[in-house]
This record gives sequence, structure tokens and C-alpha cells, in this order.
Amino acid sequence: MLSSLAFGVLTLSSAINAEPVVFEPTGQWQGNDGPWSTFNVQVGEPAQTIAVLPVPYRNALVVVGPEACPTDPQFASCGQDRGGTYNRTASSTWQNVDSMKWDPTESVVLPPTRKNSANGNNMVQPGSTAPNGPVSMHKFGYDQIKGLPGKNGTASWQVPNQGILSLTGMYPFIGMMGLGTKFSGTSKNPTSFFDNVRIANNLKSVSWSYTAGSNRRRSDQAPGSLVFGGHDASRFHPNTAIKCAMHAGQRPLGIEVGDITVNDPLQPGPQTIQLSSRFIADIDFTTPFITLPEQVTSGLERMLDLTWDAANSFYRVNETRHRELLDSKTNITLPIFGDGGKKYEFRIQYKHLVLEAKFPTVNTPTKFFAVQRAPQTQAIFTLGRAFLQVAHVTAVFDDPAGPYISVAKAKYKKNVPRQIVEIVTTKEPTSHAGMIAGIVIAILVLLAIAGYLIFAKKMRRFPFRAAPAPKRRIGNEEDGKNFSSFSTSAPSHSAPRSPPRPVLGNSRQSQRSAESVYYEAMEPASKHSLDHKHSLQDMKR
Repeated sequence: MLSSLAFGVLTLSSAINAEPVVFEPTGQWQGNDGPWSTFNVQVGEPAQTIAVLPVPYRNALVVVGPEACPTDPQFASCGQDRGGTYNRTASSTWQNVDSMKWDPTESVVLPPTRKNSANGNNMVQPGSTAPNGPVSMHKFGYDQIKGLPGKNGTASWQVPNQGILSLTGMYPFIGMMGLGTKFSGTSKNPTSFFDNVRIANNLKSVSWSYTAGSNRRRSDQAPGSLVFGGHDASRFHPNTAIKCAMHAGQRPLGIEVGDITVNDPLQPGPQTIQLSSRFIADIDFTTPFITLPEQVTSGLERMLDLTWDAANSFYRVNETRHRELLDSKTNITLPIFGDGGKKYEFRIQYKHLVLEAKFPTVNTPTKFFAVQRAPQTQAIFTLGRAFLQVAHVTAVFDDPAGPYISVAKAKYKKNVPRQIVEIVTTKEPTSHAGMIAGIVIAILVLLAIAGYLIFAKKMRRFPFRAAPAPKRRIGNEEDGKNFSSFSTSAPSHSAPRSPPRPVLGNSRQSQRSAESVYYEAMEPASKHSLDHKHSLQDMKR
């Protein structure tokens, strides 16, 4: 009982001291559609460390299964390139679920495939999220997940029963952690990765923050940053933040974008693509692309000498022009508008927009421009991971004034310590913490009472006896006489002592009854304690 109460105290104490969850970047730049900073998650028992990317509109944790990599020796590095593979059969805590009883498109939308005539591989455009993909190429189940061990050697957080999609095919290439939440209306299945981690850590808000990081900066490249329940203030410029109320519906992370300008030093001056009106672009880092209206992409084609690759659905740039744009430090200005008409112009260097596609997207590494035409039949514009290289986004879903997102210019500096700021949205978490504190105090009182009761029972079983009178030597010690003679009687002038009264009554029956009650209340005694009991009974006989 004492151990259970102590465990409860530790658990509740950790809840009171709950802090934002900070995901540790792997330090690697991975992906088949660009170099992206991935984050570590431990899955199963024993724990398997897997690298994944965050995505805003999915729920489950998506990992790469071992059967998702070809057995051909030329693909020996497949598992490492894809962030590590999760072996379900090696986990003692994996619980398989019949995939037919669960809609996998709720947690991850796999991209469509097409046949490549050159080698027969299933190919796909990078970052695609079309809903008609090969959804059968997965295994779904539940397993425990946890963060990496902290300084004390224990996991920073843990979820015992998380919905997991284990991929058995090539798409998506890197695993994903879903940031979908029931608060945004995008979550149907009770398997939201974000919500489970949030609840397990007693976070004081339904919020997350993210920046993709960038390895394109020679002197100050930095990995990505992902925080649940707060943000890292060292990773963005607060005076550039644009706050915008979330949009209703399935894609709430929309923000207004205005006229886009190309700043090419080789040209006479800035070239602005005039739009008839602003448009709403959705912040969706499931994809690397910045998907824009055709009017904008046509202007970029002309200004940057881009060539549309219809087979792969992305823009290419020839090597000569690519070198010119890099050397001239050409950039694109993307104006963002928030509540109250506040505006900030995000300047994206050309080098952040030129990414490299790799197998299985293409047969050989190919440079592509991370701006994409929006499909005419799907008027959805997006600001993907390419944009999040220079921007930092915070999403708060439960603010009393209404859910909102905040987008700010990302900050990159070497060797700068984190400045984790907790986001607290309501008074409920504080009241909850106070309630927990009261419970902890109550448990401590119960521990004290339980300890006292056990102590009292022991005293009843082994009562204190009256101390015998001091032994007195008879005779003259200096003469060396009667050194072996002792007397335990009181001095002749003292009143006679009465024998000590039994603690539990005057009868032998009463004392035996108390002994039996004590032994029934205790856990099964050890052999030593049983022997001790018999010896006491023998003495009484």
C-alpha cells in the first residue's frame, strides 16, 4: 500500500511540474524531397528510436516498417535514409489492428503512384498528399511511445497506447508525427499523437510551435524546433510576428498572402506580380512546396527562367541560371497579412527554394524549384516546409479569445540556449494543479497515518517491558569478593514493585488474540518472522 501511495505522489507531483514538451532534433538532414531536420521518437518495448517529421493535419504516428525497404544490396542504406525502421515483431507492446476496421486516410494520406517505364518503380511527385494513394501498404496497431531520456536517464514523456501506422511501402519516404487535434475539428479517430502527448504531460494549452530549420546557411545553420504546449523564444523575432484567427473547417491554418515580388540584382529593380486580390494560403508542412495561383507561378517562370516538368510535376532550373541566381542572392518577398491589417514581408532566399529530389521520386538526384502550380480543380494554396525554413509558426487551439496562429521570422544563431516559454490559455490548468496539490497533501497525510498504524501494531505485537532495576554488586569489590553475586531486588528501603501489566489485557487469551490480529493484517511473513512467532509462543508455554 505504501509503495502505491508513493507512486501516486510521484505521478501527481510530476503533473504539477509539467512543462512544455520539447522534441529533440536528430541532428540529421533527411528526405527524398529536400534536406529536412527530423525529430526522434522512441517506439515500442524495448524502445526503437525512429526519426520522423511533423505534419499538421494528421493524427497517428507514421513509421517505416522493415518490409518498406527493398532487399537489394544497392538499397542497403534505405532504413537509415528513411529515419530508421520500426520492427513491430520485436516490440512486446505492439497490438495489431485489422486495417479494414480503421480508415488510414484519417491519419495519413498516401500519395498516388505512377509507373516509371525506365525501371518499373512506383514513382510519385515529392510532397504529394492526394487522397487516392496505395492505402493498403501499411500495418496499423497500437504501441507505447516516449521521448528520449533526459539528464536523469528517464523518458521525458510517455504514452502507453498510441495509434501507429507502420508503412510497408515507399511512400511517404520519412515517417510522420501527426499534430492534428480534436480541438481543430480535424481528428476523428481517438489516436491523435499530439493530443495523447499533450494529455500525458498535463500541458496547460492545446498548442504547438514549429520551424523547419535550414542547413543552407553556411555560418549559422540550425536544426528544426518543435514544442508542444509552448514555443522556443530563441528561434524567432517577436517583433515580426503576425497573428491571425484560425479559419473554420478542415484546414484552419490559413493566412492571407499579397503581391509577390522577385528581387533579382541582375535586373533593373524589383519585379512585382500584381494580383487582383489577396489569397489564403494554408500552412501545411506535410509538403515541401509553396503552392501558388497560376498567375504567380507563370510570373516566376518568366523571371527566373524556370521549366515545368510535367512528368514529375515540379519546376526545373538549368545549371547556368541556377548558378547566377545563387551568386546574385536573388530572393522572393512574400507579404503576410494578419489581424488588424498588420503586415510582414518574408524574404525567402533563392537557395532555400532549390531542393533536390532523390529516389524513389526520381531515378537520379534532380534539382527542383519548391514553388508549385496549384491544380486548377483544387484551389488550395499552401506554404510548405520550404517556407518554414525562414518562418516560425505557433498554433493555439484553445485560447479563450479564439484559436489563432502566429507566424514570425525564424531566427538562426549558433550556440544559443533554448528559451522555452509555456503557453497558458485558461485558468483551468492552474485550478487543476491546485487540486492535484491538495491530493498530494492528502496522500502525504495518509502515508503518515498508515505509518503510525503499522508502528502501533508492531508495538502491540512486541510491547515494551518494564526495565529491570539496576544490578547491584554484593560485597567489597576492592577485596575481590562476591564478584559473581548479583541481586535484582530493589533496595530494602524501597516499596515492593508490582509485576508489569500485560499491554493488551490481563489474560493469556487476550494477548494471543492480539497476536493473531497482527499477523492477519500483515503481508505473508517470511520464514524468519514465522520462526520468531513460534519461539515467542514456546516461551509463553
